[in-house]
Amino acid sequence: MRITLAQIESQIETLNHLTGQPQKPYHIAKEGIVSNVGNYHLAGAYGGYKLEQIVNKRGAVAEITQFRMTKKELFYTIHAMNNLLRSRNKVGGFVVRQNGRALHVR
Repeated sequence: MRITLAQIESQIETLNHLTGQPQKPYHIAKEGIVSNVGNYHLAGAYGGYKLEQIVNKRGAVAEITQFRMTKKELFYTIHAMNNLLRSRNKVGGFVVRQNGRALHVR
């Protein structure tokens, strides 16, 4: 199965939802662009991808996955994190986006 960036972003959207973190990494405020502390987001460089979390208003990040992975490796890593959170939180249902459509998953 070929993994796309949209599929990874969907998993990250679910991760932010399950952990109660902001969906967007930044917002516009009176003082300019401000980072949303706690947001998980995708970072990519040199052909690899990793999961990062914003840790302060100035945009500093913590590397959650610690090293770059292929799209497939990162997708399944975040998918496993979401499965663990769902089982621990006993979440009854949530919305996942697939091919631009919202699906309700139980």
